[in-house]
Amino acid sequence: MKKLWSKIKNLAKKFWEKLQDACIWIVKMVKKLIEWCMNNQEVVYCGVFAASCANTIYKKYRKTKSEKELEFHRNNLYDRSMGHYWQLRRRLTSDEMRELEQRKYYGESMGDILESMKVLA
Repeated sequence: MKKLWSKIKNLAKKFWEKLQDACIWIVKMVKKLIEWCMNNQEVVYCGVFAASCANTIYKKYRKTKSEKELEFHRNNLYDRSMGHYWQLRRRLTSDEMRELEQRKYYGESMGDILESMKVLA
């Protein structure tokens, strides 16, 4: 038991020394980085500006999953008789939706109705 305990102590001591060395190395690197930033302020300012612009552009043009799903449902109509989505050029207006519903009620196929309305992509 004593032998096992001494091995564990030695292992813990080595681990602690390596952890201290790693912390010292990190502090040295941070100090070097700060010194480099102080000596090259123009580069740092340009880099921060470029990163800020890139972040702004990314946020402006990215779409979340829910936004993509909402856009899909607005630009596609599901036809239950075919089990198929009809892709539209644009969103249908209320009058067009009413006309679609009425013409479907009278037995026309959804594809023919959308084609005559000229909204198919």
